[in-house]
Amino acid sequence: MIRASLFLAAALAVSALGAAEKVENPYYAWWKKQKVGTTVVFTETFVVPNGTKTQYQQLKLLEIKDDRVIVENRVYAAKDGPEKAAITSSFPLLATVTLPDKPGKHAALAPNEKSEFVAIEKVKVGGKTYEAKKFKENTGFAGFEKQNVYWVSETVPGLRLKTEYQPKVGGKWTTDTTLEFKELKTP
Repeated sequence: MIRASLFLAAALAVSALGAAEKVENPYYAWWKKQKVGTTVVFTETFVVPNGTKTQYQQLKLLEIKDDRVIVENRVYAAKDGPEKAAITSSFPLLATVTLPDKPGKHAALAPNEKSEFVAIEKVKVGGKTYEAKKFKENTGFAGFEKQNVYWVSETVPGLRLKTEYQPKVGGKWTTDTTLEFKELKTP
């Protein structure tokens, strides 16, 4: 019995030491201040064989709860509008996020747990210059390398200013898709 109690006490102590820190999710905090129906629109431009193609991504606040907000994501062609979205899904943004084991600077603003803070940069989007925190994330599978680069700014609705998806082609990083903040629509 004593041995079991000591084991349990040791296990609890180890789990407490290894417990990751939870902090307020800044994305949740921004959306929670909005009215249901608030929409953030992004322009998405990607490379195709004959040039580029543009479509839009729309994030719309559907529901606010104490522990999460529910946001709808619609991706649609410029000619169709959000009513004819090719892709529609919804996802929760939780009130708190767990920082990674080695969170680093600005970790709460990181788009996901694999993103690492790089620098603070001035970024021009839609004719306006913003100060933004830059994050990078390396991904890929089966020998295919890719990095995602994110610029996040507390002065932009929804906090996400710009994203670039960059596959490695011929040993060099090339941008094949760019997502940029376009506009805020309020109900």
